[in-house]
Amino acid sequence: MGLSVAIIALDEENDLPGCLASVGFADEVVLVDSGSADATPGIAREAGARVLRHQFTGFSEQKQYACDSTTGDWILVLDADERAGSGLREAVSRAMASGSADAYRIARRTVYMGRVLRFGPWGGDRPLRLFRRGCARFGSESVHESLRADSPAPVLRGCHLEHRPYRDFREHMEKMARYASLWAAQEVAAGRRASGLDVLLRPQWRLFRGVFLQLGLLDGVPGLAASFSSAVYAYWKYMALFELTRMGGRSAGPGGSRG
Repeated sequence: MGLSVAIIALDEENDLPGCLASVGFADEVVLVDSGSADATPGIAREAGARVLRHQFTGFSEQKQYACDSTTGDWILVLDADERAGSGLREAVSRAMASGSADAYRIARRTVYMGRVLRFGPWGGDRPLRLFRRGCARFGSESVHESLRADSPAPVLRGCHLEHRPYRDFREHMEKMARYASLWAAQEVAAGRRASGLDVLLRPQWRLFRGVFLQLGLLDGVPGLAASFSSAVYAYWKYMALFELTRMGGRSAGPGGSRG
């Protein structure tokens, strides 16, 4: 079998239709649902996806389960808030046929406040998303997970993923708060601690890096807003870790569908 697409989801009825429609060229789509209360499973089944239910214990484990549940020779990993952009179908076909690499990174264009971000903390990332079965795996992170390939992974040329991470300001804040708690629990479990200086200085450094070093100001108001939200997220992360450090650590609750 050729190409499988692996997706995890929780209450993604708004973003999922666009995601699924963009990968109609795949031979198989596997969606792993962690207990959606909305129409997510039904939407996926109607689109022809194979839907599996799996309890969420962390983003890495959930995505690895989705990958392991596929049957294709090649696997493309997508988040529900992503879509295959122009040229991806052709680029994937060329990569699968060439055999020149076993894993590929794909450029991702993040749309925020109606603008594609070219700079700043969210601009120009190229996550590893396409790989030959058995040639890449997720790590042990419970949040901010990433694939790790067994060999060098070049960038897949002539294509991109479109990423729309937040529908509105409320969802943005909710996701940052949830991810901050998951990250802090993950770091405590790994033996990491935070000091008051981390809470005070790391957000300032994140803001300076995003605006000036990563040139977020060149994206105008959306770029500045993305850099500022990155600084706020750093504050929440280290504040949560600082609190757990003082309390001796405790586990965070279950998360959502995207990393």
